[in-house]
Amino acid sequence: MASSREVLVAPHEVPADPGQRQHWADNLRVLVIAVVVVFHTATAYLGGSAWYYMDRTTSKAWTTAFFPAYAISVYALGPLFLVAGFFSARSLAHKDAGAFARSRLLRLGVPLLVFVFVIDRLAAYLGDLGRDEHPILSHYWGVPPQSGGPYEVGSLWFVAALLAFSLAYALLRRVRPLPVARLWSTAQVMAAAALLIAVTAVIGLVAYPLLQPGWVMVK
Repeated sequence: MASSREVLVAPHEVPADPGQRQHWADNLRVLVIAVVVVFHTATAYLGGSAWYYMDRTTSKAWTTAFFPAYAISVYALGPLFLVAGFFSARSLAHKDAGAFARSRLLRLGVPLLVFVFVIDRLAAYLGDLGRDEHPILSHYWGVPPQSGGPYEVGSLWFVAALLAFSLAYALLRRVRPLPVARLWSTAQVMAAAALLIAVTAVIGLVAYPLLQPGWVMVK
């Protein structure tokens, strides 16, 4: 078994127990996902990005109450990507790159396709129906669709990004097996990754500001 100082090790040496729950990761997922759900629900009423259904309010009290969810949601997905990368290395250690890629295509690719071609289309139809536009359901499918906008990943952009990163990681590990190194501990690697995410997030905010006057937007 690899020592605590061996962070980058050969796949068969990565200590991992797929049957053991990591409760800290479960708690983090629940917290972040709950915040994202609250944010997207509030988007329909408080403004920001365009949404399927919109019933805007001018109440400053509601805006103030939901502002923490707005602020947290800007950075919330970063920890999820960090956790996903952490567990991807362990998952790949118990299977070859091909099996890892197939599992990610099943767990991420299939839900993504269902959203793009079913859920997003139905949500767009119901949103237009709620605005008394008298839409025709069949118009929301086709190449290209006549109503509801083009096919796109929309609010599941993070699933598409995670799938792309996972497949790229599987390809990298297939071409170049993970080398052995004894430089940093796991905690040091996680801290360095968090710092890198924070720096790139700030650079991204400067290059493409997400904060608009009066609102915090994620799209």
